[in-house]
Amino acid sequence: MTMVGMKQIGQRIEQAAKQQEGHYPVCAEFSDLGACLAKKLPAGSLEAVRMTDAWGHKLLYRTDREGSQYVLVSFATDGLDDGLGKVGPTDSFDCDIVFSNGEFIQWPGWIQKSDIR
Repeated sequence: MTMVGMKQIGQRIEQAAKQQEGHYPVCAEFSDLGACLAKKLPAGSLEAVRMTDAWGHKLLYRTDREGSQYVLVSFATDGLDDGLGKVGPTDSFDCDIVFSNGEFIQWPGWIQKSDIR
């Protein structure tokens, strides 16, 4: 459920970037979706998506200063930041789920990325 929601949000971010000459909506500091991203996307863009993960934690969003890269993060079951830098499938329920620039870069290893629609 969390990965589906994150992918849907990512699709909306990608659509916004197409309208902004390839630049993602800029949020230079990690913040929850409502604090930054919801204010920068067209009105109603996030109405039909969950702004929290399956464990009730707020999804977080951040870009670089230019808006050329973004990261969308769920802190998963434990709600704690694992620190960015891990890449690929994970083997713990506590590992963060990370979606960046249109794809999952860190995800639960027992889930096939191709199954997320």
